Amino acid sequence: MAEDAVAVAFEAFNQGKLEETSELCRRLLDTAPAPALMLLGLIAKRQGRFDEAAAQLERSVQLAPNPKALASLADCLWRTGRLAEGLRRIEEFMAGNPDNAEARLLAAALLHGMGRYDAALEQTRRAQALQPESHLVEARLGCILTELGQFESAERHFRAAARIEPAFSHCGLINFRRGVWREIEPRPDAAAVEELAALRPPSARQPFTAVIAAFSDARYFRKYGVTFVNSFAQNAAQDRLLHLHILDSEFATFLERLLQRVKLPNIAATYEYAPMDDSADFNLRRTFYSCARFLRLNSLLAGYRTPIACLDIDTVFEAPLDPLIATAGDVGLVQREPRDSPWLDIVANAVLARNTQQAGRYLAAVSSYVRHFMRRGKLYWHLDQIALYCVLKMMERFAEPPQVGWISSAARAAIWHIGNPYDHRLRDERVARYQLAGFAAPS
Repeated sequence: MAEDAVAVAFEAFNQGKLEETSELCRRLLDTAPAPALMLLGLIAKRQGRFDEAAAQLERSVQLAPNPKALASLADCLWRTGRLAEGLRRIEEFMAGNPDNAEARLLAAALLHGMGRYDAALEQTRRAQALQPESHLVEARLGCILTELGQFESAERHFRAAARIEPAFSHCGLINFRRGVWREIEPRPDAAAVEELAALRPPSARQPFTAVIAAFSDARYFRKYGVTFVNSFAQNAAQDRLLHLHILDSEFATFLERLLQRVKLPNIAATYEYAPMDDSADFNLRRTFYSCARFLRLNSLLAGYRTPIACLDIDTVFEAPLDPLIATAGDVGLVQREPRDSPWLDIVANAVLARNTQQAGRYLAAVSSYVRHFMRRGKLYWHLDQIALYCVLKMMERFAEPPQVGWISSAARAAIWHIGNPYDHRLRDERVARYQLAGFAAPS
């Protein structure tokens, strides 16, 4: 009887009926706990709740080891940064499944995150023997060889990944070559300050100890901008200027209505027409919006001549920003842990720049890198983070790089990044407390 009920639950899961599967599993917890817990873990994993998924899958494999549960557990442990545990679990899986290429690649990713690059390379080569024409193998080879400083070989593998799988077209954006650096290298006589159209001029109270900048299209601002501005006003404004750059000119009325509710004297707003607004291609639009800040950030730095922290608009300020602003270096960047790839390893949702020549050169080169691919019609997702990563590598190889201060988790504790895929977080108390009546966030 229990076996029949388990089969029904698996069928519901395979059909994508997750709520129905969850209910069936809850009924099975007493009679068939191992498969029920495995399915609950797989549901949590599919919904991006990896910590919860790992806990459920761990309980399942303790009761009755199952290859699918074991591999999924290892994957969740990797995603939550528990690398040693994940490696132990995937090795346990591979002991019974030595010819599973996906497991070899997961082992390589775990080893990569642990900094064990030679061992990661060995696992990837074994996966390549099993799947000789795999974009995932090619991409992982590129990532590992980048860490080993073999940049030309890494690029060849990245280009192969982009050729094999269109969804990995962003791998073709990864460049470390001197020729690309010569094209994007900032010229000493290049004008840094661009005149941006004013939506709202800055207040007269100066000087500011820092500028907090955010770039957004109007639709995204209506979803997240209210909580961004309100939480900034309550927790982080102090003697800092908030500069909003809106990719829409028809926005002044909404902004003024918001500022009537939120008492925030130190604010400026600029705007521009986004050339991608009329595109029917969602990925093209969202990539341009993600990159727009890096087209203008150097200009803001040159104009204000004070530290600038550029943050995503889907951010909530929970405390003063002093620790983040105090990050040492010409630029402050967020390094993803564990390390994974050139398109993920520098997180673009928080970037700090000081008023130094090297910070200006770095941001100018990042802008040129983005424009280099825009001119070629290659606006692929992750371009912003690839630009931050590759420009830094090229400056380390061919020029004087900026001094980078890696923004610590303690410094980032002052802000909470909601993340666009996580609409359920809009109902979280950390967000809800800053929402305002009459400014409901669109779904």
